[in-house]
Amino acid sequence: MPGLIIHQSNHVESLAEALAGELSVYNRDPLTPVTIVVQSRGMERWLCIELAQRMGLIANARFPFPNTILSEIFTAVMADASQSNLFDTDSLTFRAMQTLPGCLAEEAFAPLQEYISKSDDDLRRFQLCQKIAGMYDQLATFRPEMIRAWDQGDFDSWHGSLWNRMLDDSERQRHRPALFHRFTEQIQAWQGTLNSIPEKL
Repeated sequence: MPGLIIHQSNHVESLAEALAGELSVYNRDPLTPVTIVVQSRGMERWLCIELAQRMGLIANARFPFPNTILSEIFTAVMADASQSNLFDTDSLTFRAMQTLPGCLAEEAFAPLQEYISKSDDDLRRFQLCQKIAGMYDQLATFRPEMIRAWDQGDFDSWHGSLWNRMLDDSERQRHRPALFHRFTEQIQAWQGTLNSIPEKL
C-alpha cells in the first residue's frame, strides 16, 4: 500500500529493529534490490550488520545517499534533469576559488578580503572556499528558496553575489532547488508510471 510510514525513537537500535520488521514482510522479487537511503557509509555498514543479525541475512540491498535517490526520482519525471557534478562540494570549492579573486575589491566582499589578506596563502583561500561550498550545499538542502531567490538576482550580500557569478544561466536550471521546483510542478500533472525508481524506499 503506498504511503509514508514514520517510526520514531531516540534509540537507533529500535529504528533498525523497525526496519528489519518492514523488510521481513516486504514481498518483492528477490532479484530486485531493496533500497535503503542512508546519510553516510558508516551508517550503511552498521545497518548491514544490524539487519543481518536480526534477519539472518541481508542481500541485494543498495544504500544510496539522499542526493542520489533525489536525482533518480527527478530523472524519472524529467528526462533532462540529471544533476551536474558542478554542484558537488568539491566542484563548488574550485569554482569559488576561480571566481572569488575577481570579487574581492568590492565592498560587499570586504569580510572575505580581510580574512584572506591576513595570509597570502593559497591553502587559506582553498579552506575558505571549502567552507563556502559546504554552506551552498547546506542551503540547497535546507533553504532552497534562498538559492532560487539568488538565481533571480534577489540578494544583498556577498553570498548571493558570489553564487550568481559562479553559475551561468543554464547551470542555474540544473541545481537541486531548481530541479525540485520543476519536479513539484510536473508531478502534479503526472499521468505515467515511475517504473525506473524503487517501488519502496
